[in-house]
Amino acid sequence: AYNTLYRVRARFKNVGGTPGPWAPWRTFTTMASFAPTGSNLTWTAVPGFKVELFATGFDVPVHVALAPQQLYHSIPESQRPYLYVTELYGQIKVVYRNGSQSVYAQDLLNFDPFGSITGGGQMGLIGLYVDNVTGNLYAGMVYVDGPDVKNKVVRFTTTPDGRTYSAVQTLIDGLPSEPSHQVEQITKGPDRKIYVNLGEGSNSNDPQNDSALAGKIIRMNPDGTGVEVYAKGFRNPFGADWRPGYDKLYVTDNSPDFDDRLIKVEQGGNYGWCCNVSSRIALLDVSPVDVEFNPGNAGFPDGLTGKLYVAVAGPIYQRGPTRGKQILEFTLTGSGEVASARQFVWYTGTGYGTPIGLDFGPDGLYFTDIYGEPGFIGLGETEGNIYRVVQGTPNGTIPPGAFRAGISIAPWYPKLVQGDTNVEYIFDCQGIDGSDTYTYDFIFGDGQALYGVTWGNRADHTYSYTNQTYTVSCTVHDGAASASTSMTINPKAFIPE
Repeated sequence: AYNTLYRVRARFKNVGGTPGPWAPWRTFTTMASFAPTGSNLTWTAVPGFKVELFATGFDVPVHVALAPQQLYHSIPESQRPYLYVTELYGQIKVVYRNGSQSVYAQDLLNFDPFGSITGGGQMGLIGLYVDNVTGNLYAGMVYVDGPDVKNKVVRFTTTPDGRTYSAVQTLIDGLPSEPSHQVEQITKGPDRKIYVNLGEGSNSNDPQNDSALAGKIIRMNPDGTGVEVYAKGFRNPFGADWRPGYDKLYVTDNSPDFDDRLIKVEQGGNYGWCCNVSSRIALLDVSPVDVEFNPGNAGFPDGLTGKLYVAVAGPIYQRGPTRGKQILEFTLTGSGEVASARQFVWYTGTGYGTPIGLDFGPDGLYFTDIYGEPGFIGLGETEGNIYRVVQGTPNGTIPPGAFRAGISIAPWYPKLVQGDTNVEYIFDCQGIDGSDTYTYDFIFGDGQALYGVTWGNRADHTYSYTNQTYTVSCTVHDGAASASTSMTINPKAFIPE
């Protein structure tokens, strides 16, 4: 609990199980309740709006969804579920009104997901829908079945307090999957059926193959029965939402290199595969992700009610204000065409901040920042955030944290080399909240090391493709200050791209 005095003591047991004496009691007081700062931080909004930091400390947060508030009105506000978030590598978290969080579900993947973020590291837990009547969660995730990588959709029965689940049921499985081409989003339609955005598993023929579900929008009853294809011809349909008052589904679809698109999806529609220009209502920048309509109760001016918002991630895992890294606002005509568009929120920092998930709460537009400012600071670990866009004027900044180190695997690695007998890694070591003028030491865990690296923050190393663990560490030197960190790898555990 916040702002509370506690006392703690500890003891150990020896190898025989005999306990030792208790240590003396120690006391400590927890921090005061977190409150948004009102700062624009490293994000900028159009005049009249500001971006607030709502919650932090997430590992690769993807989709965010509002909890049904009417189910929890009798619970004290500080303990009332407010948002749910999928973390890519196998956790769902519940976030409370004051920005604190707890784990709703964990260890949901049956494989080691920590490959490159540009390949195998993009697989995991993504799609999320929270039923606004029951509070149950529907989630889409990847699983390994022998040599194959597949998708499934599961339903979690939420406990009455909304903090965790009491049962889980697989609604559909055996769906094809590849890195970043998987179950991307889940919605509930006006017919009360569950709709699933399913990528084409990197098979460009399947979107037109009526005997395969890949590359389709499929729908089913809430219990998983009655599976059918609603529309086909998609490559990687990441985001989806239903337009209020019109009962029309809008989807973002990613192409291989260009012509990403926003689509109004009709039942029985065929949208090609990726670059069918005639089927889109808007050409989008690089990697459009989630899409969300303003339901009209988010504290925005009445003139923004019903507008459509699209998060655009941009080129994957890059620093600074690259293409994308923005949230766009669309005004639609009655027939669903784009009447006008503008940039609503955009990234102005120097780090890796990137928007992914969107959802409206009663007090603003929430979005996930998948990487946070430092990007990956460990194996599958980021300092991701949830931000809130509200009316107001930006004020203040958040000071930098203490100097520390982070280590991660570079994009496109690890990879099999030398006839698939070895695995090549490139490790990124970084200083965080320091001077940005560093030297680096790498210790690879197999007796090899590099010291005093000044030509960059990366080191290449090769291991045998065997089931063995190594602890890889790096030290960052910033003048007289130094910071170290480490991670454990297993060359045999990753899924080759």
